[in-house]
Amino acid sequence: MKITVCKGCKAQMMATDQNGNPACPVCCGLSPDSGVPEEIEAPNTAHCIYCKHEAPNTGNLAHYDGKTNSYYCGCRGWD
Repeated sequence: MKITVCKGCKAQMMATDQNGNPACPVCCGLSPDSGVPEEIEAPNTAHCIYCKHEAPNTGNLAHYDGKTNSYYCGCRGWD
């Protein structure tokens, strides 16, 4: 499955700037490629970075990281 991630940090692009352009809250201002969309081929499943829970990769996992094929499932809370 293809998903769109930030070219700068490979986090899934889920934000927009004030003009409606893709934005990356993870590496904004830290990388010249921040906010540049890049389409990658992602595996069908991903694992939680903390508890290793495996879930179907539907393209909208919370805090998905394309470099490690991991996400955050909420196992440690959302605070």
